Amino acid sequence: MRSFSHFKHLLFSVVFFLLAGVLLPEPSFAQYFSFGKNKVQYTTFDWKYIQSEHFDVYFSDDGKYLAEFTAEAAEAAYQSIRRSFRYDINNRISIIVYKSHNDFQQNNVIKQYLSEGIGGVTELYKNRVVLPFEGDYRNFRHVIHHELVHAVINDMIYGGSVQNAIVNNIRAQIPLWFNEGIAEYESLEWDTNSDMFVSDAILNNYMPEISGLSGYFAYRGGQSVFRYISERYGEQKIGEIMQRLRATRNVEAAFKGAIGLSVEELSKKWVHDLKVMYWPEIAQREELESDFVKLTDHKEDGSGYNTSPSISPQGDKFAFITDRNGYFDIYIGSTIKKDEFEKIVSGQDALDFEELKILTPAITWSPDGKKIAIATKAGSSDAIMLIDVESHDTKKITFNLDGIFSVDWSPDGKMLCFIGNKTYKSDVYIYDLESKTLQNLTNDVFSDSDPSWSPDGQKIFFVSDRTNHLNVKPIAVETDTSRAVRFTREETFDMTNYDYFQKDVYELSLGKSSLRRLTATSAIDESSPIVSPDGKTLLFVSDLNGIYNVYKLDLTDPGLKNTPLPEPKLEPVTNLLTGIRQISLSEDGTKLLGVGLDYAGYDIVMLRMPFQKEIEAEHLDKEGELLKTTWGTHMQEVQNQKFKDATGRTSYGEHLILPKPTIAIHYTTPAIDQSTDSTKSSAADSAQTAKDEKDKNAPYENVSIDLRNFVFDKDFVSGMDKEKEDQQKKKEPEKPKFESYLDEAGEYRVRKYKLSFTPDIVYGNAQYDALYGARGAAVFAFSDLMGDHNLTIFTNLQLDLQNSDYGLSYYYLPNRINYGLSAFHQARFLGITNDEDYVEYYRYRTYGAALITSLPLNRFKRLEFSLGFITLSKENLESDNGNERVSFLYPSLSFIHDNTLAWLYAPISGTRYGLSFSGTYGSKIQFGTLLGDYRSYFRFWDYYSFVMRFSGAYSFGKTPQKFFIGGTQNWINRKFEDDSIPIDEIQDFVFTTPAVPLRGFNYNALNGNRFALVNLELRYPFLQYLAVGPIPIPFYYVEGVIFNDFGTAWTNNDFRGTARNANGDLRLNDLLWGYGWGIRTVFFYFILRFDMAWANDWGGSSKPKYHVSIGSDF
Repeated sequence: MRSFSHFKHLLFSVVFFLLAGVLLPEPSFAQYFSFGKNKVQYTTFDWKYIQSEHFDVYFSDDGKYLAEFTAEAAEAAYQSIRRSFRYDINNRISIIVYKSHNDFQQNNVIKQYLSEGIGGVTELYKNRVVLPFEGDYRNFRHVIHHELVHAVINDMIYGGSVQNAIVNNIRAQIPLWFNEGIAEYESLEWDTNSDMFVSDAILNNYMPEISGLSGYFAYRGGQSVFRYISERYGEQKIGEIMQRLRATRNVEAAFKGAIGLSVEELSKKWVHDLKVMYWPEIAQREELESDFVKLTDHKEDGSGYNTSPSISPQGDKFAFITDRNGYFDIYIGSTIKKDEFEKIVSGQDALDFEELKILTPAITWSPDGKKIAIATKAGSSDAIMLIDVESHDTKKITFNLDGIFSVDWSPDGKMLCFIGNKTYKSDVYIYDLESKTLQNLTNDVFSDSDPSWSPDGQKIFFVSDRTNHLNVKPIAVETDTSRAVRFTREETFDMTNYDYFQKDVYELSLGKSSLRRLTATSAIDESSPIVSPDGKTLLFVSDLNGIYNVYKLDLTDPGLKNTPLPEPKLEPVTNLLTGIRQISLSEDGTKLLGVGLDYAGYDIVMLRMPFQKEIEAEHLDKEGELLKTTWGTHMQEVQNQKFKDATGRTSYGEHLILPKPTIAIHYTTPAIDQSTDSTKSSAADSAQTAKDEKDKNAPYENVSIDLRNFVFDKDFVSGMDKEKEDQQKKKEPEKPKFESYLDEAGEYRVRKYKLSFTPDIVYGNAQYDALYGARGAAVFAFSDLMGDHNLTIFTNLQLDLQNSDYGLSYYYLPNRINYGLSAFHQARFLGITNDEDYVEYYRYRTYGAALITSLPLNRFKRLEFSLGFITLSKENLESDNGNERVSFLYPSLSFIHDNTLAWLYAPISGTRYGLSFSGTYGSKIQFGTLLGDYRSYFRFWDYYSFVMRFSGAYSFGKTPQKFFIGGTQNWINRKFEDDSIPIDEIQDFVFTTPAVPLRGFNYNALNGNRFALVNLELRYPFLQYLAVGPIPIPFYYVEGVIFNDFGTAWTNNDFRGTARNANGDLRLNDLLWGYGWGIRTVFFYFILRFDMAWANDWGGSSKPKYHVSIGSDF
């Protein structure tokens, strides 16, 4: 979540004009359609909630199990946060839990569409946390903790809501790197992914300074900053920074006061010490290209993410996902010829390929090499898509599951195995393509992933957190997607009291009810298991040495027979600097593909003869294992460290359920004078020192335990010490607060969600002027907790109600069709020259009510319908001459399509278009208007794009609608042709619509009841940064444009595109042409546009006309 910055008047202005746009009649828009993708409510949710001591956890349908897990994980996370921040929240926090990402994307708390890369959000209007469960309890716990850090910061710094921030004039601006970095550190401390990313940045010398951490760097870099502060200056400094931030509302002051360094000074030390830690790794590891061949190169093709490689059975091709065109698409590449690629699926812009599961990707080939299969988001649910590689034809397979991931095709081509999520479970499924039967093979609560067939098709290898829970009960599942998936076994296993942090590899034999555990590496993750062609050796990825490398395991190793924990020999295949993930093996076992990280990008790489690869002895320890990184050494210490041994105490230990592998023991004495070699003050060294001191029976007053990485039982979560509580019960037998939320059986009480409106924003100002009297403006915005009901009132008071703007709207959003009601009043003053060249001043008033509906057909298409009853009033302020009042119905029907890819100032790729028919029904005003707008964006190189737009309208009837061309939207230094505003009749005040842009001309260069407009633009990067003026004013991300605009407007049949002048030369007449160039940049939170344009009539160009405007481009 981004930090909240408060600027009262700017906020009010933006909100006011947004609301005015919603409430006022449609023709007041100059761009005709409200483009954008849709958020579709495929499901109607029946909300309930449970309560814990600090949280209200909301769930729907059969989501109680997840809600209970969330409540207990949240309470444990809060205990860690409150100790770290030294802060107790003042308000209860609402957590809304969805049982899948598909459901999560339908929430109305956040109005924007939430893509698959967003695993949770925290918003500030009501300080709500919204989360999806995606099948993995470890990741779910991490996201709960991460988002609660944001929620606690919101409560601590902003008072828990936008309204409190406004009322208390809170101006704190928290940078993204701080907000996301501390959330990642508090919830995760450190992990292998973070270590690899930071290592890559340091080794390739592209780590920005702290103030420049943005995007993904804001998460991983910010996390590294807080880890560095904790290890170098002491864990207590995190709390001190937060307390100083609360007091000063200034990040710079908080750092300076807590550690004595500015952010810039800290940045230099941080980067220096990271270099000291990571640079020695170069001598101990291999660079990616030393053994691997790069099949893609993100630095050359402009991509950042090439993932999910799957090599064909013949080994000559591979399928993969890439974002080289801005979208995530599926390509086929060659393992033989470099740079030979073919796109076979355009992702993210078609209904069946809305999302390609980039966080859990897996593409698989059919045994004959003719098709591939992949799990996708396809409308309301996930699906498995079968794609013909040659013809690109597709077939969709759907199931009534909450999520589908990681598909693998059986060697005989008859079955698919995959991971399916249902409510709180993720299991291994197999689907028979011929009989169309579905079977759940694991059917339990544990988190399963990465299934892979054995060469004989009799076994499936997969990864799970089930430890020694090896008994499974496969069941047949109903495949009719119109019916619910039914399970025959009820799960009562409590995941809140279970160690779900360790991921190991398992073997499942079809027809058997018992699994074989293949690895038992504590504090280590395994993934991507693949079996050799002879079925005797298993390849997989593990971070055993602190970096993700490929290992092999002999499936006949006697160590596999050890119980309860197998102890096979794990032999490293790779020894990489920055790791490898998502491996794929050719059918003959001679080629191994994977995803490698290098210079902030991910590429597909290939290793030949992987089973013959050996690691040099100098890179192995005496046990034959890879030398561990600093982080790997730390993980080894965690594995061997016992919690009681580290502390010498029992009070917390009695409540401890599980340690997360990233536990660190830190001394609270600041290490300000220690060596800058961060390896000397690493968490591993601190842990070892603590252990040595315990062996000497030394005191432990200076040792503190990092509690963020533990899950605790209910007594500890509720803040109780069991020993002290037993003593307290003897004195005062009062139940703790926590138990009041439980029923007599000790279960959480389930309550029904009730509709209740609470304020989002209530803001206003008022004044009294001796000349104009009372004046003021106010906005009142209310909604319910789920965001399904939205009520807004706004007013801009001038003199009295007749001269003021005000309106009310209500939107009902929980279902597929969205409904809205609005009532509005608008007053404007206009001077009109009469027949005697005398300017008379009129007051134009527009008021009425409207019904608004929207039906999203899918994410890219929707229908909109509105019906308004409008009254127009024209009042002469100097006499009774010219007064008019008319009332009429105004229906409008629109169809809108949008699959564009957004960029800085406008879309950069894709297509959007709209078609509408509107009209009026009344005695005096009668017209019908057909209007269309088509825009296409072609990205042809990096961030260069070519844009074409065609728009036009035709209005007919007794009083047709009027259009005028010339100028550009939101033109600040605007000028009307002949100083004439095209308002002749009362209806023109509302329905006269500018058709823009047509640069090089004034507003109202031509007008009529018909118009046509063509815009052609080349958009390109111009400057990243520019500072001008004696006091440098910065301009960021300056984009250049070169444009040609063609347009005309006419009435009836009087159009003459060209005509000859007195000399007989052919010239443009009713057809206007303007051309020129311009730049766009961000200036004080607004998009600023500057265009220099010339008009040309084929006889020569005019003097340049300058257009300064604000807002995004078309």
